[in-house]
This record gives sequence, structure tokens and C-alpha cells, in this order.
Amino acid sequence: MSDEFDKDTLDKPGDEKNVSPVILEELSEETKGVSLEAIQKLGDVELPVRVVFANVVKTFEAVLAISEGDIVKLNRFAGEPVDILVGDRVFAKGEITVVDDCFGVRIVDILPSGERLGPSALK
Repeated sequence: MSDEFDKDTLDKPGDEKNVSPVILEELSEETKGVSLEAIQKLGDVELPVRVVFANVVKTFEAVLAISEGDIVKLNRFAGEPVDILVGDRVFAKGEITVVDDCFGVRIVDILPSGERLGPSALK
């Protein structure tokens, strides 16, 4: 590679070009967040919601050995909060309830938006 450059390509005094300055607007609190109008447009979008009671790792052999009536020990205790995921992100914490002979989840804490949007802690 040569250390020389083409001097003819340099701008010379008097060569005027159409150059416009770049104006960058400072972000305000309004522009940082999502507008209510934008959220309302997404109102009909369906999202998968999951409740994770526990996360257990088993060997393939152990999974094949599971039969009806077996008990799988979980890594959570009764009364501990469960994770509520929207998509693959932890959105909130909840507690298991029983409603008319069915299980339900009572939401006890919704994570701050910065934590909800981060990678899932369940990986």
C-alpha cells in the first residue's frame, strides 16, 4: 500500500458543496418511552403467557424411566412465588391459587420495565 494519497481529491478553498449541518435532537422523557397510541395499536396481538412452577434438569435416561404415578421433585417450595413469562421474558411473579377446582395464579409483583425486557433469568 502506498503512503501517498491523491491530492486532487482534496477540497480546495473556494470549492463549495451543498453541505447541511446535522441536527440531533436530545431525547426527552416523552421520546424515550412507548406512547399510549403505539400500545393501543398492539391491543389485538396474542402473546404466549406461561407460569413456571419450577425448572428441573433430568438426564434422558431419567426422563425415559418416568412412569405414571411417579413424583418429580421440583426445585421450589410450597408458598414460593412462581415466574410468569410473556414470550420468553419473566414479566411478573405470582402465587398459585385454586379457583373453582382449577389452578390459577395471583399476580403479586410486576417487574419494572427494564427487568421485564431483559433476557430471561430462567435459561
